[in-house]
Amino acid sequence: MKLFLTSVAVAVAAASLAASSAIAADLPSRKIAPVAPVMTVAPVFSWTGLYAGVNGGYGFSANGSKVKSSVYAARPGRPGRSVRSDRKGGFVGGGQLGYNYQIGSVVVGLETDINYADLRQRVNAGRYDARTRVNWFGTVRPRIGFLPTERLMVFGTGGLAYGDVSTKAGRGAVNFVHSGKDSKVRVGWTLGGGLEYALTDNVSLKGEYDYVDLGSKKLRLAGVGGVNDGASRKTQFHVIRAGLNYRF
Repeated sequence: MKLFLTSVAVAVAAASLAASSAIAADLPSRKIAPVAPVMTVAPVFSWTGLYAGVNGGYGFSANGSKVKSSVYAARPGRPGRSVRSDRKGGFVGGGQLGYNYQIGSVVVGLETDINYADLRQRVNAGRYDARTRVNWFGTVRPRIGFLPTERLMVFGTGGLAYGDVSTKAGRGAVNFVHSGKDSKVRVGWTLGGGLEYALTDNVSLKGEYDYVDLGSKKLRLAGVGGVNDGASRKTQFHVIRAGLNYRF
């Protein structure tokens, strides 16, 4: 009897051990590597794209006048003379449109702008009087920039410039008629540079300097007795301005 009970106990223990092993085999293994956390990478800022904006600033000439003009006498035996006066600066402002393409730390692009200008000058040299005015001007300029940091661009620019320039000149002597005048769009060139900083992914602020040369023009003042006088004006001015651009 004791041998029988001992045999039953051993059988029950063996069955319990087998059942425990089977259950453990069905449990998931703890040797599976844990899932790595997902890393998010912030997008890299790029200057590439189309943009438009506005600008405003101040225009002035190298010697303090807004537009340099000169009056000269062309009568036989009298050398020409040049006199300048009424030297003041004036407001300029308008809008621009352009496109940038970024290649590494270099940005190349093309920009065009059109601007209102309050640039006037009156020149008086004795009996001669000349008045010049720039009513508006525009430019078409390639740009090339370098990126010291991701969002700061240092750029140089230069290209075509054009503008509406009007000039009147006259002499008050008895032997001369009233005046000569000219008003038309003049074409020249511009050269400059500046800084532009991206405030956000779409908005940037820039500061820029440009030198604008719209060439020179001579006016002939008709006289009597075969004697003529003339006036010559040069349209050259500097522009310092700030601008705000929006990239699409």
